Amino acid sequence: MAEPNKPMEPAVGKTTPAEQPPKPKKPKKQFHISQLFFNNRFVLIFSFICAFVMWLGMELTSTENRSRVIYNVPVEVIVSESDSNLTVFSQSLSTVSVVVEGNNVIINRITADDVRVTAVLDHSAQIVSGTDNGMTTYQLTLTAQKNGNELADFEVIGCSASTVTVKADVAMETTFNLTDMGTYTVDEDCYVNAPVFSVDTITVAGPRSVVNQIRTVGVRYAVDKALTQTQTLTTGLVCLDEDQGEVNSEYLRFSSDTVDVTFNVYARKTLALKPSFIHMPSDFPQDRISVTPATIEVAGSKEMLENLTELTLDTMLDFTEFTISNTSETVDIVLPKGFRNIDDTVQATITVDLSGYTQGTFTTTQISVKNASSNQYVTLVTGSLEVRVVGPKEDISWLTGNSIYCVVDLTNTNNVFGTMELPVTVEIHNNDSCWVIGSYTVNLQISDTPPGGG
Repeated sequence: MAEPNKPMEPAVGKTTPAEQPPKPKKPKKQFHISQLFFNNRFVLIFSFICAFVMWLGMELTSTENRSRVIYNVPVEVIVSESDSNLTVFSQSLSTVSVVVEGNNVIINRITADDVRVTAVLDHSAQIVSGTDNGMTTYQLTLTAQKNGNELADFEVIGCSASTVTVKADVAMETTFNLTDMGTYTVDEDCYVNAPVFSVDTITVAGPRSVVNQIRTVGVRYAVDKALTQTQTLTTGLVCLDEDQGEVNSEYLRFSSDTVDVTFNVYARKTLALKPSFIHMPSDFPQDRISVTPATIEVAGSKEMLENLTELTLDTMLDFTEFTISNTSETVDIVLPKGFRNIDDTVQATITVDLSGYTQGTFTTTQISVKNASSNQYVTLVTGSLEVRVVGPKEDISWLTGNSIYCVVDLTNTNNVFGTMELPVTVEIHNNDSCWVIGSYTVNLQISDTPPGGG
């Protein structure tokens, strides 16, 4: 029979967690500022700080005088009233250093605005031998002093320079036309007009002795590659004297320091000149017509010239003006908008070769009226006309007056009545090689009632 479970006895000398006593807490360390003075590093830093504070306090409260250097004080050149026409264009010193002395309270507050350094330019100023680019050079004495408040508790005791050298002259300005002094080349298939400047004139201001040396203000540039398209470049200016030597521009001022130079580049092409006629016989040989010059070289946009081979002259030539004794006419060459005349040829002469041609006079009674209004009754007073005709000899030999017709057009004379002289249009029927020369008129009577009063 199994024994009943016995309660376990606690091990001798052992305690349960609940029975263990708590560990004693360590006491917190307390900090005292006095402990810092046992730190050598802290003591060293603290000593330096105390020494600096004591020194600063002594400096700020001390009334003893000491000196101090004020840097970058502007040098002012004053032109006397007696020499007020002079202008200073250059000075050897623009700023100097000034030594001042005063008590500590004041001296640390002084700036460059509290002192003034001046030099006076007058008739007694010392002139330095020689000139610079025509200007007179003067050596002036510098004076350093308080600026404004003479009672301020400090004194100016020294300056880093005792003199200043200045260059002075009478100021003047002159305007010059710009001269092109550039170099460029153009592609053989292109054309460029004279370069266009952004300004045409330049005003130059500066010392009279320098400005008076200038004879030319030029635009100098160089384009390395041949021009093939429109382009613009920016360049400077150069001043030349009468010997074409360059004038020193150090003391000069220009109304514009740079100039834009534009090259307008166009395509170029040679075109045949073609005349145009009215009243020319349809069978007249084209090879008997010549133009002098036969061609013209023009420039324009590539698109405009691409498919163009000839240029038709604007002036229409009346073939009736060509006779055996007058075989040529001269007309102006007018180019279309956007074209440029490279040849500078402004006129062309059109010549008609009439060798083998002759002139004849024929009497015609073939006179008629057209376009009369319904209330106009026309009676021809002129019954016949003598008409002059030019043509090949063989055509003139068999031509008669019956082939020549004259027509009076009354379109512009509606409701006009009376006896009058009006021009006629003359035509040659059944012949395309001959033409009428000169102009003709006929007399006729226009009434508002039928002939005979019916």
